[in-house]
Amino acid sequence: MRAATTLTGFHFTVTALVGWISNATGYSVSKHVPLWELVWFSLVANTSITGMNLSLMLNSVGFYQVHLALTVAAGRRRPFVLGCLCG
Repeated sequence: MRAATTLTGFHFTVTALVGWISNATGYSVSKHVPLWELVWFSLVANTSITGMNLSLMLNSVGFYQVHLALTVAAGRRRPFVLGCLCG
């Protein structure tokens, strides 16, 4: 479990560093985000990345890659299927 949380911390540290450098060099501009949306996004992102790192730690790389590819494919089809059922 320690590796999954370490990878997550490293991921967010590098992301924050790249964002800070991007702001400092003028590549991006800071924008106000409501606190509740920021907290909600952080919780979902942390849970997602921790889950993926934990899955990678517990399974083989091949299984992880196949599972991730199938998950992404299913996620891309979900709006289409829900649109047909609901619309």
